[in-house]
Amino acid sequence: MSLSFWISFFILIVVIPVGIIILGILGTRKFNFLKKIVNKDNTEIFAGLLYFASFALEYFFNGRGFWGSIFFAIIYISLGSSIWSSIAILLTNKFKFNKVEFYTAWFFGLLLMLYLFIRTQVLDLKGLGFYLNSIYSL
Repeated sequence: MSLSFWISFFILIVVIPVGIIILGILGTRKFNFLKKIVNKDNTEIFAGLLYFASFALEYFFNGRGFWGSIFFAIIYISLGSSIWSSIAILLTNKFKFNKVEFYTAWFFGLLLMLYLFIRTQVLDLKGLGFYLNSIYSL
């Protein structure tokens, strides 16, 4: 595989999502109305709804088994959003993990997972929707 593939892969999978989460963390620090929206309870409710929607879509519409749908929902939603959120927290807090900001970061990570869920599972579109591959293919 070429170097341009790996550069675009790294930008799509790490830099863009972590950058969006960092902007969410910084925005929440600055604006009080975001602090009211993004809290532990709302983040847990949002995560639960996203888990249920992912499970229901896989189980009822895509024909996976019960346990396969549960594992898909948990891994698909949790893995990406928690890794991106943890990296964003480390970058915004000088490589110290701040437990207070985890739910803020996780909320914005879940928003990204909602985007990916709608794009790939509901609309059945391929790819992430970021078109940087055309830049590196020159």
